[in-house]
Amino acid sequence: MKEMKRVCAILCMAGALAWAADTAKSTLEAALAALAGGDYPRAIEQAEQAAATYHAQHDLPNEALAANVAGSAYLHRGDYD
Repeated sequence: MKEMKRVCAILCMAGALAWAADTAKSTLEAALAALAGGDYPRAIEQAEQAAATYHAQHDLPNEALAANVAGSAYLHRGDYD
């Protein structure tokens, strides 16, 4: 019984990680769509949220991609700081 609980906990954790990865990907895609549509505040919000999720997952390549999308939105908005 103890081993079964451990297996269940591992499977639940794996499911949560997969869900977070899918959520981050969807959020980044929404940011890209907002950027393409000229909705820069939404693009920034979504991209920064995706970057934070990727950071928590230690997924540095996708974190950098999300940060670049946010940076592009800031530049298009004229916010150069």
